[in-house]
Amino acid sequence: TAMTRAVNRRTCRLVSLFFPMSVAASYRSGGAVRRLRLSSLSAVDANEHRPYGWAELALHARNQSARYAAGEYPGRSSSGTAEYAVYKRWCSARSMSNEQYVLRYVRWRAGGVALEPALAPYLLEHGLEHWILWHHPEAAKSDTVLQPESEAALALALFDAEGVRLTRNDLVCFQNIPQLRSLPTIPHSHVFVRKQDLSNVAPRALQASRSSWRERSPWLGSGMRGAGGEVL
Repeated sequence: TAMTRAVNRRTCRLVSLFFPMSVAASYRSGGAVRRLRLSSLSAVDANEHRPYGWAELALHARNQSARYAAGEYPGRSSSGTAEYAVYKRWCSARSMSNEQYVLRYVRWRAGGVALEPALAPYLLEHGLEHWILWHHPEAAKSDTVLQPESEAALALALFDAEGVRLTRNDLVCFQNIPQLRSLPTIPHSHVFVRKQDLSNVAPRALQASRSSWRERSPWLGSGMRGAGGEVL
C-alpha cells in the first residue's frame, strides 16, 4: 500500500543515518537486515549498549545530535559501567572526585594537553582502542568546542611523541555533545584507534604507552577493580 511504501522509505532513511553504508545498502536491497524494526535501532531501548565498529564510530562522529535524539550512541558495557561505579566510589573514599583524579594523575604535556587510554572505555569491536585527549581547565574553558580535525592532528602528534606512528585514517575523533559529557568540567575528545591495520611497530609502541599508563595509575594498581579485569 501507499502507507507501507512511505514507512519503508522512512525506515531506509533512518537506517542510512544510524548504520554504516554496507548495512544500509543491505536493507535497501531487501537483505536480512530489512527485518529490522525501528524499535530495535536503538541499543538504549534495552538499557544496554552494543559494540561499535569502525564504520559506525565514523558515522556517529558525523551525526551525533540526530543519533542521540533517536537514542543511538556508543557507551560502556554493563560490566564497564559497574567498574566505573567502583572507581568513583574508590575516589570518593579518598575524598577525591573524578575530576580531581584526572587533574592529579593524568600525564599533562606542554600546552595543558594529555592523551591517555580511556579509564572507562566504550564497548567496541575487537581491534579498536579508546583513548581520551584531555585539555586542562587552565588552558581551555569547560564549554570549549573542540574541532575534530584539529583534535585529530593533536592526537597524531602526541602519539608520534610516544613512537606510535599513525595516519589520519587510523583515528576517529570527536567531542561528545553536551548531553553525553560525563565529565563536562574538563574538555576532552574521544579518540578511537584501529589497531588491526597498523604496522608491526605501531601496536608495540601503543602497548608500551598503555603499560606506562597502567603503572602510574593508583586506581589501576589498587586491586579494587570489578569483574571486567583489563577492560577498564
